[in-house]
Amino acid sequence: MKVSISRGNSKMGAVHSVSLPLSTCPPDVPCHPDHCKGGLVCYGKKAWFPSLHRALARNLKIWRSDPDDYFGQIGDHIAGHGVDLFRWHVYGDIPTAGYLRGMLDIAAAFPRVRFVCFSKNLVSLGFVVVIEDMENLQLIQSLWPPELVPPGCTWNNEPIPGLRHAWIEGDPRASGRPCSGQCDACAHCFRPGGDVVLQPH
Repeated sequence: MKVSISRGNSKMGAVHSVSLPLSTCPPDVPCHPDHCKGGLVCYGKKAWFPSLHRALARNLKIWRSDPDDYFGQIGDHIAGHGVDLFRWHVYGDIPTAGYLRGMLDIAAAFPRVRFVCFSKNLVSLGFVVVIEDMENLQLIQSLWPPELVPPGCTWNNEPIPGLRHAWIEGDPRASGRPCSGQCDACAHCFRPGGDVVLQPH
């Protein structure tokens, strides 16, 4: 089976990316489509169509059955397409610490490529303990305005010290560079630096 890898879209420009199903997102985040329903709509649900569903499910199946094949295909894609910028998970999230290790290995294998991952799992699965100081892989913690986190959600919406953060515009805690929407032209999130403030999406 072949891993489905995007070569870009209208928002990100020429940023290649790989994604996973929404089932890999923590169940207690405010935007979860099935569990903790807060004031935000799941980004993945807004653009949901059958071919995307099948592609994401296939990616997860390949990773679960053969992680070496999954990350090997991603590495071959990066090497074969002259990729400069690569995003992990436009949809879905880092499912396990072992998966994060694969991401770190890919970043180490391609030191001239810049990688980014916006994640909601960095606290819930204890990934902070395995984060390494890799300049070309930016792990950015996704956060929500407190008023959009309903009382039933147990997800930790507090910023992790030492990490970069992706805030939603309107959050009173937010500070950082406003997102311009053209990722390949800006590339702020792909370089070591400050936080980013996103439009609600």
